[in-house]
Order: sequence, then C-alpha cells, then structure tokens
Amino acid sequence: MANFKVVEEAYVKQESVLYQGEVEFEGNQLLYRYFEDNNGQDYYVFVEGEGWVSEHPFIPILMACIGEWGSPVEFGKSGEDIDIDDVIVEDYE
Repeated sequence: MANFKVVEEAYVKQESVLYQGEVEFEGNQLLYRYFEDNNGQDYYVFVEGEGWVSEHPFIPILMACIGEWGSPVEFGKSGEDIDIDDVIVEDYE
C-alpha cells in the first residue's frame, strides 16, 4: 500500500484556456484562436501560407466581441449571424 501525507492542499497555480472557432468574415472562412491566462490574452487568425498571425482585420472584431460578451462561447451556435456595432470595434483598433 502506498502512503503519503498532504503537506499543503492542492490549488490552482495557473489557469489558461484556448478557444478555437471558425467564422465567415468578408466572404472567407477563418479559423481563429483566443488564448487567455493569468498574464493576459492573445488573439490569432490562421492565414494559409503564414500560419497563426496576430495581425488581421478580423482581430479587432474578435477582441470587441470578447470584450462585450466575455468569451467566444457566447457568440452563439453554428449558423448564427453575429452583429457588433462599428463604434465598439473602433475601440479595439
């Protein structure tokens, strides 16, 4: 029988989450990623031939939507059209 003594109870030291989704933007299908951890957030779009890039016209829109709704999970179900006011997006450009 193995035996050990708990010296300190386990706790979450660091959390991170990576969301990935696909949208249609300006007639093109895009894969996006949103990464969040204790150090901040990162936003990426996959561009064929370049890989995951952090500068793309969709990124301010992604940032604005996450700022308004909290996470990409809140964007809705597949097939839903999502609208966000241009004034809100401008704050993230």
